[in-house]
Amino acid sequence: DSARSAVHAPERAPHSSVDHRERERIVMHIDMNAFFASVEQALRPFLRGKPVLVAADPYGTPKGARSVAATASYEARAYGVKTGMPLFQALRLCPTAIIVEGDGRKYVSIALKLLEILESYTDLVEPYSIDEAFIDVTNTVHLFGDKVAIARDIKRRVREEFGITCSIGVAPNKLVAKMASDLEKPDGLVVIDRASLPDAIWDLPVDALIGVGRKRTLKLNLMGIFTIRDLALYPRENLRRAFGVIGED
Repeated sequence: DSARSAVHAPERAPHSSVDHRERERIVMHIDMNAFFASVEQALRPFLRGKPVLVAADPYGTPKGARSVAATASYEARAYGVKTGMPLFQALRLCPTAIIVEGDGRKYVSIALKLLEILESYTDLVEPYSIDEAFIDVTNTVHLFGDKVAIARDIKRRVREEFGITCSIGVAPNKLVAKMASDLEKPDGLVVIDRASLPDAIWDLPVDALIGVGRKRTLKLNLMGIFTIRDLALYPRENLRRAFGVIGED
C-alpha cells in the first residue's frame, strides 16, 4: 500500500525560504524500457538486436507451455508479443525468439541502484514496481537547473551505468506523469504541464487513462465516451450513476 500512496511535496523547500505553495508540482515517472529483456541484452551482447523473451520457467512442460513471457524485448514486440503472454503463444508469433531464463536477483540489484540514482535528486522517491518509480522534485529542481535537465541526466546515468534505456514522463501529478511516460517508448521524454494538458491527452482513447480497462472501456463506449476529452466533459453525476464511487473518481 505504501508503494502506491501519494507523493506529497512539502510546502517549503528545505534549501530555500521561498514559499512553494503556488508552484506547480513536478512529478516524474521513470519507466525502465522492457526491463528484464534489456538487462539481458546489456549483459549478453550476442542478444542485442534480437528478439528476446524472458521467462520465469522456460523449461516448463511441455517445452515451456506453462510459462509466460515476463518481458519481451522490443524486437520481439514488433511481432505482437506482449508481456504476460503464454510462452507457446509468443513463440507462434515470433518463432525466432531467444528464450532466456529470468534472474530476479539480478533485476532487483539494478532496481535498487536505480533508486539510489533517483534519491540523489530528491528524498521523495516512490517505487511503483521493480522497473518503475515516481519522484517529486518540486522543491529540489532549482538545485539541478530545471525539470528537463533532471530527466535527461537520469536517462544519461541509466544508460551509462546499466546499458539500458528508460522513458520518463514529467507532469503536475502521478497520474499524468505515468501517462506521459507511455506516450514515447522506448527512450522517451515527455513533459506535460497544466497549460498543455488538454492538447496532450484529451484526444487519446479513454482506455489510455490509468484504471480504465477493457470492460470499463466497453461500457464507456456504449455511453458515447471514446476519448479522454469525452470523459472530461461528461456530467459527473451521470458517471456516478453509471459506475458508483468509481465514476466519481
